[in-house]
Amino acid sequence: MSMHPSVRELIQEAVDRTNSHHAKVSQIKKFAILDHDLSPESGDLTPTLKVKRAVVQQKYAAHLDALYEG
Repeated sequence: MSMHPSVRELIQEAVDRTNSHHAKVSQIKKFAILDHDLSPESGDLTPTLKVKRAVVQQKYAAHLDALYEG
């Protein structure tokens, strides 16, 4: 995952701006940043660039589980 503080800060600012337009229950609480894009070549996306949810859930299970811990 990309952990550079300035990247995380920029994304957090965008998330905060977006969250200000939504009810608390609909807001983004946590997020993770991958160190690569999802792509059809990696098997994460279909040829029409739709997310293969089952593949992504399996492939990034550890990252997803970490978002829901504690």
